[in-house]
Amino acid sequence: MSNIPNVVWRQKQNIIFNDNAFICDQSLLENMEYPRFDLLINSVDQYLFQSAIFFIKKSKKMIFYNPGRGCLGACEFCGGGEQAQQLIYKRAGLLWPSLSCVKRTFEGFQRIGVECVYLPFCCPALEPFFISLFNDFQRKPLHCDVYVETFSLPGREFMRACRSAFSGEITVVMSPDTGNDKLRKKIKTFSYSNEDLIGALRIVEKEGGRAKLFFSTGFSNETQKDFLKTIAFIRYLKKRFDVEFDADLIELEPGSPLYLYPEKHGIRSKRSCFVDFMIAASNSKISAGYDTSYFEDEEIVLNCDRLEQECYGRQE
Repeated sequence: MSNIPNVVWRQKQNIIFNDNAFICDQSLLENMEYPRFDLLINSVDQYLFQSAIFFIKKSKKMIFYNPGRGCLGACEFCGGGEQAQQLIYKRAGLLWPSLSCVKRTFEGFQRIGVECVYLPFCCPALEPFFISLFNDFQRKPLHCDVYVETFSLPGREFMRACRSAFSGEITVVMSPDTGNDKLRKKIKTFSYSNEDLIGALRIVEKEGGRAKLFFSTGFSNETQKDFLKTIAFIRYLKKRFDVEFDADLIELEPGSPLYLYPEKHGIRSKRSCFVDFMIAASNSKISAGYDTSYFEDEEIVLNCDRLEQECYGRQE
């Protein structure tokens, strides 16, 4: 164990911190071979089909692909933001491979018969990269569907680049999280107004794409009035757009601003160490892991259940 950089380990009663001697750099990222299906114990098709059934509820060969590393955000509930990247990986800013490297990986997906690619990370700083990447496939489009999880709002240029690169269905995944503009600005780094979101949905629709929207609840400053605004906003969007909706409980994440600074955000955390998270994971009872000034843990879970009913139920 002493020869492995960055590892924290136990030797009898002593906790040993190895030197932080390894940080993934550009050269290593460029030369990584992805995916390494030869390392799978089960069949490749089984892996791809299970991913799709779980995440997009479709029977397709789907693969997740995040080309780079890092984030520039500090959303209050996220354990993968900029500060967490620095604390855990000693990484500053974004680390991103070249266009040629990512294009080569996409071409590899085609050779193994991938039918859907899920891109889980596109922050505003990376939108020009993806536009250039997609435009490179104009002459020879990829024969698959694509899900792009974008932290900003997709513009017309972005959508047209997507359409030129993929012959299958295009789904843009966005996470407004709340129906309250002011609350969204407090909890998310990459924020936008409801009006701008509606404009983006019109663009996605006009350019032949489809949108999927995620909502949640339990944010540090969220009141009952804010929660009801989210319900109302979902109902409003359902009447006007053919959009897929989803709602998920955001549990307390290690490395998130909520976890690192609970008092600053006005929450009462129930998890402060690894054992707390292990116990929570083994408990059949669903829990957010914290109370806010306005809602207790159990109320947050119930509110999320109500959001799910709004998202999955039919519009009257």
